[in-house]
Order: sequence, then structure tokens, then C-alpha cells
Amino acid sequence: MATTIRAVSLLPAFPVLTQLLLLLPIVAGLLGVLLPSLGYFPDLGGNQFHFEIFSQLLEHPALPHAVWLTLFSGIIATVLSLSLAILLAAMLSRESLTGNNKNKMASLFTIIRRGLIPLIAVPHAAMALGLAFLVAPSGWIVRWLSFLFMGWETPPEWVTVQDPFGLSLILGLVLKETPYLLLMILAALPQIRAQEYILIGQSLGYGYFLSWLKLVLPQVYPLIRLPVFAVLAFSLSVVDVALILGPTTPPTLSVLILRWIDDPDLSFRFLASAGAVLLLLLTLGSLIFWRFSEWLIFQKFRNWLSNGKRGNVNGVHNIAALSGSLLLGPAFLSLLSLAFWSLSLRWPYPLVLPQRWSSRNWERHWSSLQETAFTTLEVGVITGIIALFLVVGCLENEQWR
Repeated sequence: MATTIRAVSLLPAFPVLTQLLLLLPIVAGLLGVLLPSLGYFPDLGGNQFHFEIFSQLLEHPALPHAVWLTLFSGIIATVLSLSLAILLAAMLSRESLTGNNKNKMASLFTIIRRGLIPLIAVPHAAMALGLAFLVAPSGWIVRWLSFLFMGWETPPEWVTVQDPFGLSLILGLVLKETPYLLLMILAALPQIRAQEYILIGQSLGYGYFLSWLKLVLPQVYPLIRLPVFAVLAFSLSVVDVALILGPTTPPTLSVLILRWIDDPDLSFRFLASAGAVLLLLLTLGSLIFWRFSEWLIFQKFRNWLSNGKRGNVNGVHNIAALSGSLLLGPAFLSLLSLAFWSLSLRWPYPLVLPQRWSSRNWERHWSSLQETAFTTLEVGVITGIIALFLVVGCLENEQWR
């Protein structure tokens, strides 16, 4: 009993410790970026505060297109990911409501549910690299098209990877972020008793999908707003996926900042710091814009939510099944393509499978891969344990308050 009392008395320390571990690195990082952006970096000769760095940033020829590309790819990827997640969540919850797992459509949605959620664990860079192998002009899709239908002897002159509009970057982000948002929606549904609202809507003459849109979505969206914000912020500032799939001339703002940081001329650190501040402002502005757009959409559809019009939305089930398949298929084909390339010794175009298989790539780089993999595993496990410990402590503190 005494041990339990002492343990409970320590619980209030968990929120404080968690906030310190979150805020201190953020504050240090902001100061480390803000001060050089204002010209103060004594080690590089910057001893006075001024705004000339921002003037140089705004005059940089690559900046306007980099900003446009960042906003376009980040916002479009978030909109598509959220839309697909909502559509799939509505249909997956329908299968659990009806309990009919014998027809082909129900079996397909079961496969989609079991296949999409594990994709959250796939690293962004691995998915992006596999997708690049899949959709490149000499990639797997073109090879199969050539083999089955077209008979191309040389790869078509298409710009599919690192295209100037960032479409491949958007696709890569959608493949990764849709499963995450889908999981967040499915986790939030029991909190609002979604199935009961759907049954009530159907008893009043509304179709299933209309009941979901009018009764469930307005309640579940506030619960997933923070995950949506996280997806938007990540999509605007992502580096690894943008390096692999994004445009290069010019790149997104995050990649442009990375180039300035890696430049041998250390004076570019000032420009990189100003660019990081600009990226932060763009992210904050995008979050405000998103929140304002939510309010506008609610005002626009407020009357529609309560106008009492019944009916069914035809074809949604098929659209959801197609959307889930189009997400699941490229995702797993990307990972399979990545595995094939790692085991191929020679894979010339237009062969759909490697001409020669070999484990030479693994054998050649195994020693360096071991060290890198151990470091990655060590960081991931330690971070996960600390985060789990802090989260459980914070939740227990809320329980005992």
C-alpha cells in the first residue's frame, strides 16, 4: 500500500518531465535558427543583428518556385490523404457493422484493412525509393506495359520521378500518410459510438454513406484534427522523400535549405537559417489556412447537414474498393521492387525480372549495413521505450487526478 502511494505521488512529475523534454530542444532549435537568420553567429563572423539575410533570401532566384512547390505538394498531399482515409474508414466501418465477410467486396476490404495499416511502419525513404523504382521511365510498371502491350524497345521519354510539379512526391506522401490517417479515424470511431449513429440515420431513411457523412464525420473530425495537422506539417517540411521523388531544379524549400547547410561555403548557414524561419512561417500559415478552410466548409455545408434530404450515394462502395486497391497495390509493389533490385546483379530494360540474381550487393555492404542498422535500431528502441514510459506516466497521472 505504501509503495502504491509513493508511486502515485510521483505521477505529477511525468507531465512536467515530458513538457521539458519536448520544449527544451524546440526552444534550443528555434534559437539556433533564429539568431543566425538575424545575422548573429559569432563563429562565422556574425556579431551584429540585422535583416540583410532575409533580403538575400527573398532575392534568391530559386525561392519563389520552391515556396510554391512546397505549398502545392504539401497541401494537395494532405487533402488527398485525408479524403481517401475518410472514404476507406466509412467503408471499413460498414463491413464491421454488417458483419458480412462472405462476399467478395467484404473480403477485399478485409485485405485492404490488414494491408494498409502495417504500411505505417515502413520508413518513408524506403517507400519513396521503391516507388521511384516502380514509376521511373524504365521502372517496373513500364517494363510490364512493354512486355504485355506496348513492346517498347527503349524507355519512353516520360518525366515520372522528380517531375517539375511534384506529382511523384505527392503520390509518395499519399501512400504513406493515408494509412496513418485511416488508423487515427478508426481509433476515434468507438469514442463517438459511430455505429449507433449510423443505425439511427439508417432508421430515418438515410443511406449508409450519407449517415456517415452527416452524423459521424462532423463528430470524428475534431478528434483527428491534430493528426491531420501533423500530416500537413510533415508534408510541407519533408526532406528524405523530397530528395528521392521531388523536383531538383529547383527543389522544395526543405531540400533547398539542406543544400545551403551542406554547402562548403559556411556563410550559406545564414541563408539556411533564414530559409528555416521562412519554412516555419509557411507551415504555421498553412495550419491557419487549413483551420480557416475547415470553418468555411462547415459554414457552407451546415444547411446540408440538417436539411433532412434522404437517399443513397451510389457507387461509393466501388470507389472505396478501387481507391484502397490503388493504394495497397503500388505500396506493396514498391517494396517488392526494392527487394528485387537489392538481389539483382543484372536487370536490363525491358526485362520484367532480373536477368541474374545475386546476393553480392548484400555481401559487399553487409559490414557497413550492420553498423548502420544497429545504430538505427538502438535509436528507435531507446526512443520508443522513453516515449512509451512518459506517455503511460502522463495517462496514469490523469487517471489518478
